Amino acid sequence: MKNFLQQLILITCGLLLLSTASSSIHAQHDVEVSGKFTFTQGFQNYGVYGLRIYLFFSDTTDTLDPVLLFPNEDIEGKTYDLVEEDGSFAFDFSYVGDLSGYNQILVWPSTRNPAAILLDSEGDGGTGCDPNSEIECRDKAVPKIGGGYSATPMDSIKFFEIESAIPRAINGTNPTIIETGVFGTLGEKQGLVFRGMMLSREYLMERYPSSPSYSMPRIRVRFGLEGAQEDNGQFKSQGTPVSLLFKKIDLGFATIAHEYGHYVNYQMWGANSDRFDNLPDNQLELIEGWAQFYSFATRNDTMTF
Repeated sequence: MKNFLQQLILITCGLLLLSTASSSIHAQHDVEVSGKFTFTQGFQNYGVYGLRIYLFFSDTTDTLDPVLLFPNEDIEGKTYDLVEEDGSFAFDFSYVGDLSGYNQILVWPSTRNPAAILLDSEGDGGTGCDPNSEIECRDKAVPKIGGGYSATPMDSIKFFEIESAIPRAINGTNPTIIETGVFGTLGEKQGLVFRGMMLSREYLMERYPSSPSYSMPRIRVRFGLEGAQEDNGQFKSQGTPVSLLFKKIDLGFATIAHEYGHYVNYQMWGANSDRFDNLPDNQLELIEGWAQFYSFATRNDTMTF
């Protein structure tokens, strides 16, 4: 009888331990992370408008790779967030699984927003991609919890170097993970390009009740003009894909909106390089006149830059 009771106690304890381990692995975590991503121009801080950011969970002992909790989903506020005009962002979601091995979150900025993909050498994500390439290089797939790697949609997303990510210590065993006041920054020129391109795109989209009859995909942007170049910006319609070039010095919203105006013109005309580049000399002023108008109109409409 004594042996039977001992065996019963051991079995009961084993079941309790198994139940506890199972509940830990499948625990629900409510996650709320909010803050701002800004850049400084002069003495004024501005939001990096539209910047696409991701929330990674990491282990500071480097035993585990930084992971996305939902690598195969593409839901704003859950898998990613877009920085608002004032710089604010917020993640708010629930996750069922084991986070006990993670003691840090990283709010990590990608090199894109809805208007642009930055191919700057300071923003190539450390992938070793040629910063002068006009074809977006692909980052390594992002590791996910449970092993394996995601294939979509993250396989084409690039990130700034990890030093640009905002770290916050967490306790992965807590059912509620709340971090507020998470503040990050980008360099002035990178922030200026993202914000200026987003405002330029927004001006166009607001002119249509629903959406334009022509597409306006993200355009590749890089800092590739030399200091001796007369122009501060260039729209390059030749090549696949088309791209914008900017100087890092003397770069302002007027130049960004002007070059984006060329891109709008190009897309309006059916994204036809032959048509855009081979106008008669007496019609070339049409292209520049439109871009000048677009720059003035965008800046007149945007009173908060």
